[in-house]
Amino acid sequence: MGITKNTSGPESKVLTTIENGECLTYVNYHFDFRLAIMSNETTTLERLLSPIIPMLENNPYSRKCESLPDDDWVKLGIRRAIGESNSGRSFLQMITACGEKTIWTSHYFDALKSSRRLDHLKYLNNTLIGSEAAWKDCEDPIAAQCPELDDFNIQIGDGHHHKAPVHEVKVGGKVYSTQHFYAKSLRNGLLWHLTLAEYGDTRKKEHDMRALKRQNIEVLRAGSGKGIKTLWLWDRACIDFAQWHQWKMKGIYFLTMEKELNQFKVLSKHDVDTEDPINAGVIKDEKVESASKQMVLRRVTYRCPDTGKRYSFLTNLPKTIRPGVVAFLYKCRWGIEKDYNTFKHKFGEQRAWAVSPEAKEAQANFICLTHNLALILNRKVEREASEAELSPNHSAREKKKKRVNDLEEKCLKKKIPVSTLLLIPTRLAEMPKKFIIWLRESIRIPCSWSLAINRLELCCARKY
Repeated sequence: MGITKNTSGPESKVLTTIENGECLTYVNYHFDFRLAIMSNETTTLERLLSPIIPMLENNPYSRKCESLPDDDWVKLGIRRAIGESNSGRSFLQMITACGEKTIWTSHYFDALKSSRRLDHLKYLNNTLIGSEAAWKDCEDPIAAQCPELDDFNIQIGDGHHHKAPVHEVKVGGKVYSTQHFYAKSLRNGLLWHLTLAEYGDTRKKEHDMRALKRQNIEVLRAGSGKGIKTLWLWDRACIDFAQWHQWKMKGIYFLTMEKELNQFKVLSKHDVDTEDPINAGVIKDEKVESASKQMVLRRVTYRCPDTGKRYSFLTNLPKTIRPGVVAFLYKCRWGIEKDYNTFKHKFGEQRAWAVSPEAKEAQANFICLTHNLALILNRKVEREASEAELSPNHSAREKKKKRVNDLEEKCLKKKIPVSTLLLIPTRLAEMPKKFIIWLRESIRIPCSWSLAINRLELCCARKY
């Protein structure tokens, strides 16, 4: 069935018809840029930056700089993070070639090394994560189904590597990749930079637990207010039971997967409510003690209904959290791995920008800020799409619904119980590449917001 759309406004008066994915009448956009700039309508870049405008104006780390103002520096960082430039010099050359204000190389790289600007950037992203814009239209995958988690701030954490910068300093005669630790709020899906890994004389990378121990309690609580506990979902690299016990006294909890070499003594078994559909797939819920007697933990054993594989999860969460919820939470940890895929293959951020620790941290924070602003804009675009089929997320949502339906049918045929949490289509794992490409090009070649949306809908209707 064809989609017919009448594009109106100062940009276009052309009737565009799409039949079976084929554009029969093309809209001529070549004259639109001057009109878009002359009009009062905002551009895509302005829409992208709108959530942080108040934070730019009231940033306590702002300082006056004639050569490269803080606002311009932030815009440059966001454009570079999403722009796929191979180097800082090529990025600045592209900016100049587009007819924009010339940014001297020395000014740009000096700004990347500035600890004051780094604090400015961290303030922007940390404030954005807790802002109203960050929570608007977000799909919390657990809020409605898991009321026992209402007083938990849930964070996903993991390490990630970028290729070493071109002029990286050798450590022990070798050049090592740049390692970061990132965190993601499970509630609203926004990312933040936890820390840059430290390197020693012989250490080519930092262990996750060592990096966590370097953080103060306020960082690990991730902005949790009074009466709110923080739960960290991490892979098996975070296991340190004695440290878990100390952090639990500060309201910080952990959930991970059991290592094969772990040895535990079973102290008791908790009853599993098999009538609760959320607990489907749970085999055991036990209270165990580590072999070194460092700590008493909770171990939940679960069988995946799709593959039949058994998993054992370790946590210091209380037994008021249903075991089916424990298993589902660890499944949600995979979301941060999908974000790393966005960093590398959609943003094109595979190599560190510069050598200094401040520059490396600035890059990580720019990537997080860009991701978060793009995610907020993606939700806005989906909300404003004239038809559901013209949303950039439509195809991914349909595929996700199909996977859920296939899982349900498979379990029904085999008479295998499946948790209701697995049958609820939650938020998308990552932003569609089609949306990222549209955003990048709409920033590179400015045009009005309505024209940009029309172009995106045309791309969504056309099967690229």
